[in-house]
Amino acid sequence: MLKSIMRAVASFMRAVPRYVLQRVRVAGEWIMRLMAVPAQVYEAEPAPIIDRSDEEHLNAIRTAAGHLYVGDVPPPAAMALLSKDDVVWLGTMSKRMQSLIVAASDNDLRAHMRGKRMIPGLLNRDPAAVAEYRKAHERQRMAPQERQEMRRAAA
Repeated sequence: MLKSIMRAVASFMRAVPRYVLQRVRVAGEWIMRLMAVPAQVYEAEPAPIIDRSDEEHLNAIRTAAGHLYVGDVPPPAAMALLSKDDVVWLGTMSKRMQSLIVAASDNDLRAHMRGKRMIPGLLNRDPAAVAEYRKAHERQRMAPQERQEMRRAAA
């Protein structure tokens, strides 16, 4: 009995290197197939033309966010430069998001607003995303009893 167990162990030990070599070969072939795909070539985007109105708009957004952060009403000069979507976007944000806007660099804020490169933790400027965030925030603020009533009405 002991001899048969030893033979089985020896047979297994002889088979291990073949098995490992076979798996390594399969993995290497798989990696080669993945790497054989040619890389996509992207055309470089032209550098954005930064005009004075763009800087003024970013400063107005920062000013409004700073005033909203401390619970104050933004100055009329800043509000005049903001669109309705900007005002809704800023008003929907939490205090943390407003502080991110105040602290962001011009390039980061511009890229975030254009949807090119997002600032982590900051609400997307897309009107659909703002509406979804507002809806989720309102649901969260509801009392548990109101949530139960909504569920019953939906069912």
